Amino acid sequence: MLPERADVVILGAGLAGASTAWHLLREGISDVIVLERRAAPGLEASGHNAAILRLPESPPQLADWARASRPVLEALGVVHETGGLLIGAGDEAPPPDHPLNDVRGRHAAHAGVVDVPKLLSIYLSDVHVLAGVTAEPPVRYDAGWRIATDVGTIDARVVVNATGAWASRFGAGDLVPTRRHIAISAPDKRALATLPWLWDLATAWYVRPWDGAWLLCIGDEVPVDPDADMTPDAEVLTAIEERFAELLAPLPEPRLARAWAGHRTFAEDRLPRVGEDVSRPGLVHVAALGGHGVTVSPAAGAAAAAAVRTALAR
Repeated sequence: MLPERADVVILGAGLAGASTAWHLLREGISDVIVLERRAAPGLEASGHNAAILRLPESPPQLADWARASRPVLEALGVVHETGGLLIGAGDEAPPPDHPLNDVRGRHAAHAGVVDVPKLLSIYLSDVHVLAGVTAEPPVRYDAGWRIATDVGTIDARVVVNATGAWASRFGAGDLVPTRRHIAISAPDKRALATLPWLWDLATAWYVRPWDGAWLLCIGDEVPVDPDADMTPDAEVLTAIEERFAELLAPLPEPRLARAWAGHRTFAEDRLPRVGEDVSRPGLVHVAALGGHGVTVSPAAGAAAAAAVRTALAR
């Protein structure tokens, strides 16, 4: 049942919102409600990623957050350190069709993958989450905010906008949701879970083992309306299949066992939007993580939680 009021209402139960809630509870702020429009947490971008742990070198804010987040993820027991190989990292990147045995790369020894379902479960283990609730953008009410939903109305002192691809509709500014595809190959006994992932910095494709098969993304990034049909695009799937054939031949037919498309949301400057809204006190955004949610969610959530604390203290 939706309560009439709470100190903090978080909109969105993906990694960004879940991490924010986790930090708030750890800091003694317990009157927190998380509203999630889907039937369960993590069914949007947080559940559609490749779960790769890679420390970005730029922009500096994301790099700093990634470094700060790594020990937290390790302490939570969700990191599987497989290592990673970055190619196309030199002054002159190789062309996309360059044979892999001629490409120079850089070994990221401490890279790996993250158990995202486990991480979300930890973040939300003590949090009051109401799933299947569709919320409208918050409106000013007395000294706080009022949120209308399809199951009633709730008032809050502080609202956290962690709505991912929909963040612009909830006040986070002019953000751009994009669509990216991921595909899983047919089963392949070569896809050992201990193998490192491979990432081409020049063209943004990557491949990693995935439950006895291979996961591949070719780095497509097409702006979309957040409500657009996310059925995988046939042309992109053809391009993915061709790259599978180049990288991993021979693969049994059909090469693709399944595929999906998910959102990655960016600001124009490609920087995250995390903090209190400068023109609307008490509205905190944690948005535009641009596909880095797995890597930076502990630090991004901590920053959002700090903004919530400041707003509550007024």
